Amino acid sequence: MKNFIIDDATAEDVKEILLIDRACLDGFWSEISYLNELDNKNTDMIVIRSQGEVLGVGATWLYFDEAHIIMLAVKPEYQNQGLGSAIIWQMLRGAHQFGAEWVVLEVRASNTKAIDLYKKFDFVEVGRRKEYYSNNREDALVLWCKGVNTLKFAQKLAVKQRQIIAKLNDRGWHWLNTKDEKYH
Repeated sequence: MKNFIIDDATAEDVKEILLIDRACLDGFWSEISYLNELDNKNTDMIVIRSQGEVLGVGATWLYFDEAHIIMLAVKPEYQNQGLGSAIIWQMLRGAHQFGAEWVVLEVRASNTKAIDLYKKFDFVEVGRRKEYYSNNREDALVLWCKGVNTLKFAQKLAVKQRQIIAKLNDRGWHWLNTKDEKYH
């Protein structure tokens, strides 16, 4: 069984995050951009670590009553194992704890795996941004999840976490903690 933790990203993680970015996001941000986001009090950037290696990263902007998931990526060799679900779960938990009423994100219209994953977390399509991605002028779908600040949503997150843990365990992973609690 391989152990992993979810933790706040640090400046020391940025070199590994950049490699994940290049492999999965076509150079979404530069090194300076990641470092600036780490210093932004409205950005919650998290990583999944296993034996010191960064396996995935997610970032959310938290403003007023909204959370905006701005990026999510898992190293290609670790995809389809449930780690992306763990990152989304942690970002949604953070948005709930922040008090956000809703969470919004953009996703490539062609990225059906990501769209299906987000829909498992009750995201619904609310719009389309034409030619949103500058590298290939692809449209982005705008997905939205509402009611994030409710008790009902917290209960759904608890159920979802149990499902994610079961899937991860089936694939040989053990989730040691969430970013805001001690190891359990």
